[in-house]
Amino acid sequence: DARIRRALLLGMDRQTVFDGLLFGNGEVVDGFLVSASPYYSEALGVTAYDPAAAKALVDEAKADGAKTDYTWYVNSSESAWISAVEYFKAGYEEIGLNIDIRTVVFDSLMEVAGNLEHDIMSVEYSYAPVDPYTDVVWLLGGEGSWTGFASDATDEALALSQTLDDAADIAQQYLIVDQAMQQEAPMISGWVIAKLGAVSDRLINAVPDIFGTFVNVQDWDIQ
Repeated sequence: DARIRRALLLGMDRQTVFDGLLFGNGEVVDGFLVSASPYYSEALGVTAYDPAAAKALVDEAKADGAKTDYTWYVNSSESAWISAVEYFKAGYEEIGLNIDIRTVVFDSLMEVAGNLEHDIMSVEYSYAPVDPYTDVVWLLGGEGSWTGFASDATDEALALSQTLDDAADIAQQYLIVDQAMQQEAPMISGWVIAKLGAVSDRLINAVPDIFGTFVNVQDWDIQ
């Protein structure tokens, strides 16, 4: 039920968890792109935590017969996500959703995901920070993908994004995809974790960057 999926997003206090567990190292985002990407659109914004709106959606969906008990699988080696899901569970109970948390090893999590046995699962996922097309087209690939979601609008936008040259035009296509994630797709982006970088005091012009520390290696010098 898309209303339950929307309620899960609205009832997820991501910023509080992000600040408390990850100390702000990164950013909370909706969709696949970070703000540093040339294809990111500020028009997307970030969905605000709104438990009242979430509860209203749950109540409406429940009245129509939607279930409110869900099992959430978490990788047992991701301590931050385990803590996050435990925090989210408490908030979801207040809006009428009951979450059974199951921590499993990564191989078991992938098996559960591959067999589509999960109601909800969380996993840290890495993809290209500039153009995540390859991963997005699979994640939103319909039957057989983790989400099981596909739509003509997202399929068309993804295909078109690979034929365009202008960054603003590509960003507009990814905005269509990311808005579908906000409103329809059974997938929530929690946050993007910043990559840590260290630079020797002897290096000049070396700056850690989200797109790779060595992007400007031709400008480096040693003092």
